[in-house]
Amino acid sequence: MPTSKTSPPERPAEPTNRHFWHSVTTTASSAAVWRVWSDVANWKNWDEGLSAAELDGPFEAGARGTLVTDGRKVAFQIVTAMPESSYTVLTPLPLGQLFVRRSYAPATDGGPGGKITHEVWFAGLSAPLFTWILGRKFRPMLPGIVENVSKIATAL
Repeated sequence: MPTSKTSPPERPAEPTNRHFWHSVTTTASSAAVWRVWSDVANWKNWDEGLSAAELDGPFEAGARGTLVTDGRKVAFQIVTAMPESSYTVLTPLPLGQLFVRRSYAPATDGGPGGKITHEVWFAGLSAPLFTWILGRKFRPMLPGIVENVSKIATAL
């Protein structure tokens, strides 16, 4: 379980349906990736699990919005936002939370591009239930979602 809303729990040795992640190496700049991430109205263009998303205000910590997934409107809040680096979204669940952290790490060799990582975890009393309901659905989507972000950002 996470110790705070700003960081994920310690990663298990291998991804599980309760805590999973995917990374890709990209030639896109951190600014381009941030532009894709912070354009909430267009999240549906790279996240196949969404049909719509909107944010009530600027893309910053504390901002709230809604997602539409499987025809259902779901509230979310940006709990951390570090421009061109990372952000974390919290979606409240009954007796629990779903966290999504997206991060960009510059290339370690000083070259162009870097690594995009999307990380998802469930917390709270209902985590086992939502792991079974949502984790097994969302986990297989993650590689395609991260690849889509990279492709769109690279084209900017």
